Amino acid sequence: MINETVAKIKADLKSHTDGRYTVSCLGFSKLEIPLCESQCRFTYYSRNETLRFTWPTFIHAGGASWLKDWAVAMERREMVKEQSLSVYHGVELYRFQGPFEGSKKNPKAGLWPRIRVWPPVVVEVGYGESDEDLLSGTDILLEGPKGCIGLHKYCKDTGRRVKVGSRMQLYPPPANHSQQCIEFSWYEILRNKKSDLCITEEAPPPMYLDDLRAEIDEGVEHHLKFENGELDDDGSDDEEIL
Repeated sequence: MINETVAKIKADLKSHTDGRYTVSCLGFSKLEIPLCESQCRFTYYSRNETLRFTWPTFIHAGGASWLKDWAVAMERREMVKEQSLSVYHGVELYRFQGPFEGSKKNPKAGLWPRIRVWPPVVVEVGYGESDEDLLSGTDILLEGPKGCIGLHKYCKDTGRRVKVGSRMQLYPPPANHSQQCIEFSWYEILRNKKSDLCITEEAPPPMYLDDLRAEIDEGVEHHLKFENGELDDDGSDDEEIL
């Protein structure tokens, strides 16, 4: 039975099909290399032996770009030391504790202050994913590292409405959209590295949802063009590129 499930998951990985499976820890151990090689985004819940994976799109990339632009802005404004902040996407997080021991997750994007092992801030873009999956991912990220990750913000596409977390509406833009933002303290961003990396008494800049909207809009446009097989209008397809 394990081998049959593993074979089916490997087939879905090759066909780039989104998947959700019940698979034992032993079965998952046989899938880790194919999952990593496929470059999909996956989460394995050891507690209920559930594996789910999706394929990254331009829409998912919007969350990483939003987080990266925010980190770069802090360095350009000389609020933190140079090269203090890194944004990575698709990094496999593991070594969770408690009921999440044995679980693994690839968040869409995380902010890593220099020398820290865990990202204090993680962003997820839940395009095509259920509320249950997003909330389960929140449990792993916030509880599994025993408080090392302090903030987990997710963007959920619900068809007609898109929300950030459980409070802020992303689409359609509300009347107060230009004021919508997420605010942080330096401790939430840098945790125990604040005294080493922060060089200002000014509060960190907020993350404005209008900036995220712009990233998502661009991602949707690129995604639809690829889905529809559109080509760039760069002249003749037969023109030699030197």
